[in-house]
Amino acid sequence: MPKLVWWVVIDQNTGRSKGYGFVKFVDEMERNSAMTEMNGVHCSTRPMRISAATPKKTTGFLQQFAAAR
Repeated sequence: MPKLVWWVVIDQNTGRSKGYGFVKFVDEMERNSAMTEMNGVHCSTRPMRISAATPKKTTGFLQQFAAAR
C-alpha cells in the first residue's frame, strides 16, 4: 500500500471543491507509476490531467520585500 498524503482544494465561499487537489507520495517510483496510470482517467465526467506540482511564482512586491531584508 503506498504511503501518501492528499488534499482537495476547497472554495472558502461555497465549501465546494475547486476541481483540483494534490497528492504527495513518499516513494518516487510509486509517484511516477500513479501519474502515468491515472493521467486521462475520467473522474465523474472529466478526464484527469496529472502533472507534477510547481512552486508558486513570487509576486514582484514580495521579491522586492525579500531583497530589502
